[in-house]
Amino acid sequence: MRQNSQTRQTGAAKAIKDIRRATRKQDSAEEKIRIVLDGLRGEETIAEQQSSTVASFLLIMATVLIFTADMHHVMLRAIGDSYTLMEPGASLPMGDMVNIIGRRVADSFALGLRLSAPFVIVGLTYYIGLGLLGRLMPQLQVFFFGLPVQIGLQIWVLSITISGIMLVFLQEFEEAYQGFTLP
Repeated sequence: MRQNSQTRQTGAAKAIKDIRRATRKQDSAEEKIRIVLDGLRGEETIAEQQSSTVASFLLIMATVLIFTADMHHVMLRAIGDSYTLMEPGASLPMGDMVNIIGRRVADSFALGLRLSAPFVIVGLTYYIGLGLLGRLMPQLQVFFFGLPVQIGLQIWVLSITISGIMLVFLQEFEEAYQGFTLP
C-alpha cells in the first residue's frame, strides 16, 4: 500500500514536470528583443501600463536623446573609470558614498522640480482662476467645464517647453556622470 501511494506521487510529479516542460516558452534572442521593443513602443493598452502615456513619451524621448547625443559613452566611461576611483578589493569610502548618494537624491528632486516648474505654475494659476470662477458663478459645473480646458492647456505647455526640458535634462545628465570620470 505504501509503495503504491509513492508510485502515484512520483507519477503525478512526473506528469506535472512533463506539462511544465511542454508548456515552457522558449524564446530566441530575436523574439526577446522584439518583446522589449514592443514594450518600449507602448503597444500594450493604457490600462495595462504602470505609468501615464506622457511619462512613457518623456522616458522614450530622453533615452533616444541620450543615445543620439552620445551620452551613453559618458556612462560607459564612468563605469570604466570607477575601477580607478574605487579599487576592487579595497574598502569602500562609506562617508563619501553617503554624501554622494544624499547629494544625488537632493539634486534629482531639484531637477524634477525645475523640469516641472512650467506645469506647476500653469496648473496652480489655472486652479486659482477656476476656484474664483466657481465662487463667482456657482451654477457653473466647474469640473465639467474645466477639465477639457486643463488638458488642452497642459498639452500646449508641454509642446512649448519640451525642447527646453530635454536640453536641461541632457545637461544635468552629463554633469551627473562627469563626477565619476577621470579628467
